[in-house]
Amino acid sequence: MSNEITIETLFQNLDKWRNFAGFPLEERVDPLIGLFLPKIIEDHCEIEKINTLVIPQFPFKKYSKESNRSYKADYLAVSEDSKKIYLIEIKTDITSKNKCQDKRLLSATKRPLYCIMSDLKNMAIASKGLNRRKYLHLLDALHQIDLIKMPSKLKNKIEKNETKNIRSTLICKVKIPVCSNLKPEVIYIQPRKHGKKYPNFKYIYFEDIANYLKDQSGLGRLLAEYLRIWKNDPGESIPSEL
Repeated sequence: MSNEITIETLFQNLDKWRNFAGFPLEERVDPLIGLFLPKIIEDHCEIEKINTLVIPQFPFKKYSKESNRSYKADYLAVSEDSKKIYLIEIKTDITSKNKCQDKRLLSATKRPLYCIMSDLKNMAIASKGLNRRKYLHLLDALHQIDLIKMPSKLKNKIEKNETKNIRSTLICKVKIPVCSNLKPEVIYIQPRKHGKKYPNFKYIYFEDIANYLKDQSGLGRLLAEYLRIWKNDPGESIPSEL
């Protein structure tokens, strides 16, 4: 057996390690699926074009007037015509799905984009230090996909990497389009059909993604092969080459 380490070695290890207690495959596969996410959504949801800039770990505020704490969606994606916005949740272990998370995502679909972006702006204002700098880069990405409008002074500071001491008063000048009544839709990416399906959620299964990626070369082909394997629950088979 060759000792050369390749991208296939990575997938072999992921396939092996997912069978071990405490190993979260989801966190490792999430960015791999994220690479193909715009095309996957276009293919499955029949959307003409999804913006190639997707937002990972998108924060949406807990429903509380007193708190700026947030939940996270694995990704936020927006159509290029800004008529569709999606919160995407990726599951690699079907048993990790839970009703509480479903309810949080369902509550987010009832809030217009204007409120979601206003909440995020307030979270950025309340943030401090390094966390504020991260929020500023998030705001910049949302500006790039036309979900908010940043003042030119703030935009210039971010582009020049002068984010260390930006004042809250400048972040307050970020504008949210008043007409943003669009509400997000939820997409679950998961191994297979399982449990209760919410009628206003969309579901994409590993087999769907594998069928889309099967004609790809390199990373796409490998991901398709292993997603078909990962349709089945971890621990059901003996990990190979231990």
